[in-house]
Amino acid sequence: MRLYEKIHRIRKAKGITQAELAARMHVSRQSVSNWELGTAVPSMERLRELSKLLGVPVSCLLDDEKTVLAESAEDLENLPPPQEKTARSPVKGSFGPRRSRRLPRRSSLLHSPSLR
Repeated sequence: MRLYEKIHRIRKAKGITQAELAARMHVSRQSVSNWELGTAVPSMERLRELSKLLGVPVSCLLDDEKTVLAESAEDLENLPPPQEKTARSPVKGSFGPRRSRRLPRRSSLLHSPSLR
C-alpha cells in the first residue's frame, strides 16, 4: 500500500476530515488533498507530525510492504477500499518542455518596412 493510500485510509478510520487534519498541521486543505491523491509528498518534518496525529509510526507510512495499522480488526473492516487513481502529472508544476519566447532583434525592427 502506497503512502497516499495510507494517509487517506488512516485519516478516514480516525474520523478526521482533511480540513481538520490541515488545521492541526498548519497546512492548507489542498496540501492534505494532494498528499492523499499522490500528486505531492509531505516533507519529513510533516511526515513526523502526521504520524503523531494519526497514531502510527513513520516507518509504517513509508514502507510500501507494511499495511495500515489498526486498533482492532473492526477498524480494518470499516476502511474504504482503495480507489483507482487517474494518471496525473508526477510533479507539481511540471507542464512539459519550456519554450523560450524570442523577441525580434532591434536592428530588424529598425529596418522593417512597416516603420518606414
